[in-house]
Amino acid sequence: MRFLKPVIKISHLVATMKNKALHFAAFVGVDWADKKHNVSISSGDGGKLVHQVITHTPEALNEWLLSLRQQFPDGQIALCLENNQGAR
Repeated sequence: MRFLKPVIKISHLVATMKNKALHFAAFVGVDWADKKHNVSISSGDGGKLVHQVITHTPEALNEWLLSLRQQFPDGQIALCLENNQGAR
């Protein structure tokens, strides 16, 4: 099974944001849960918002990530992940 690895570190992202505007190929929001994850995806140019549901298995998540990269092969993808722990 092939897994994607992170391509950008948070410290690099913060430094880049201070110096110039970032352009993302897509914006992804994930509502993380125990059994399934609700996902919203928008292209970086403000295209149509797409909603998906992903089951909570490593295989399903990996398949989804690979398909996301196929949909947006060029550029970075901004991902916002929500969890049930709240701000600390």
